[in-house]
Amino acid sequence: MSLLTDLVSSWELSEASGSALDSHSTNDLTDVTGVGSGTGLVYGTARDLERSLGDRFTRASNATLAVGDIDYTLEAWVNLESLSRGTIVTKSDGSNGAYFLIYETATSRFRLQTCGASGFGSLTNLDASSFGAISTATWYHVIAWHDSVNNEIGISVNDVDDTTAHSTGVYEDGVMGLTVGSNAFGDAWDGLISPVRFWKRVLTGSERTQLYNSGAGLTYAGLTPASGNRRRRVLLCGGR
Repeated sequence: MSLLTDLVSSWELSEASGSALDSHSTNDLTDVTGVGSGTGLVYGTARDLERSLGDRFTRASNATLAVGDIDYTLEAWVNLESLSRGTIVTKSDGSNGAYFLIYETATSRFRLQTCGASGFGSLTNLDASSFGAISTATWYHVIAWHDSVNNEIGISVNDVDDTTAHSTGVYEDGVMGLTVGSNAFGDAWDGLISPVRFWKRVLTGSERTQLYNSGAGLTYAGLTPASGNRRRRVLLCGGR
């Protein structure tokens, strides 16, 4: 299985300015506030979001981004400029949300928040406790997922995993937009982000390790299997 399998969108966030283009599909993100750029890790450039300005990118809801009680995975590379509570990516409104992937100041950890089907009253929080505390001026690889079959959510930081039970589904009203860099509660990100990706499946542990790539990450082009490997499989199937 390729890392492109069930990939919905891949926002590299490697532009110097303007919209964050979707390298995989047509879900380009609108630059709401004039987000700048800085030095990246996966790419030479990353988008630099300022908390004081409420920097963010948004995309209106559509069927490809809608979730509900299904499998999904989020991936992001991030670098904090200050240890302020901030949002990496969310699909939410003012009251409820399918997911909030954030940095939580109360625990000094990255956190996945998932509302159950009934909304905020069935919220599950999962901190990346196994990895430990977070520092500024450091790149981190964060992956979060919902497993609808095993009724759990998970979060991984630099290939160190945590999971917890979550059996109440995932809230989805079909209207909530997707936002990178902030949420309806004003928890704006302060630092660099590049890239952000969204799959409608649970990635395997080996795939998460592949994406981490010993701390170097993978570009969008790197998600595609090498052409030489594909050719070799065809030759073997032909019996040659």
